Amino acid sequence: MDGVIEVGRLRIDAGARRADIDGHEIQMTPREFDLLRVLVENEGKVMSRDRILAGAWSPRFVGEPKTVDVHVAWLRPKLEGSGIRVTTLRGVGYRLDVLGDSRPRVLFVCVDNGGRSQMAAALFNRHAGGRAWADSAGTRPATRVQPKVVEVMREVGVDLRAAKPRLLTVGLTDGAARVITMGCADGDFPVVSAPVEDWGPLDAGGQSLETVRLIRDAIDGRVRLLVSSLAI
Repeated sequence: MDGVIEVGRLRIDAGARRADIDGHEIQMTPREFDLLRVLVENEGKVMSRDRILAGAWSPRFVGEPKTVDVHVAWLRPKLEGSGIRVTTLRGVGYRLDVLGDSRPRVLFVCVDNGGRSQMAAALFNRHAGGRAWADSAGTRPATRVQPKVVEVMREVGVDLRAAKPRLLTVGLTDGAARVITMGCADGDFPVVSAPVEDWGPLDAGGQSLETVRLIRDAIDGRVRLLVSSLAI
C-alpha cells in the first residue's frame, strides 16, 4: 500500500509513514508502523504470525513469529481510546477490529475540503478532547489542502500536512449527530437525517495569510460553541 487508508478514526499514510487518530499523530517506531499498516490493510481478517512477519518486515528484517507478539504488545497501548483493537486469537494469530463508537460525531462539509472544513474538523477534535469527534468532506474535493491553511493551523499546533480532501458521500453523513455546511450549494448536498447547520462561506481560497488567520480564528470560536452545545 502506497497511499492513504482510513479505518474507523485511524488514518494511515504509507507514503509519509504516518498514522494518526482524529488528526493526532501516533508516535511509533518504524517496525510498529509496519505492523499496524499490515493489520489495517487486512482489517477484520485473522492473520497468522508468519503472515504478519512476512507482510510487515520481510525481507528487510528477519525475525521469529514471537517477534510479532512483542511488537503487538508495544503497539496496543498506543491505540488505547482509539476504537481500534488488535485482537489475539490464541494459537492462530491476530486480527485488527474496529469497535463501535458511541461518541457524538460531527461532519463539516464545504466545497473543496481543502480549507475551512479541514480547519473546523481539526479544531473540533482538539477542543472535544476525545469526548466527541469530527470528520470533514467536500462536495467537489480539491487535490490537496491549501498551503496557507496548513501554515496557519501549524501556528496553533495542528498538523494538517498529511490531510487529504475527500468526497462527501451519504455514508459519511450516516450516524452524524450534526452536519455543518460551510458554503455548499443546496444542489450539491445530499438529503441527510442529521440536523444541518449552515455556517456560511468563510472561504480561505485565494485569501492572504492574515485573512486565513482571521478565518481560522472565526471558525475556532464557532467550534468552541458547538462543542459546548453538545453537552459532552
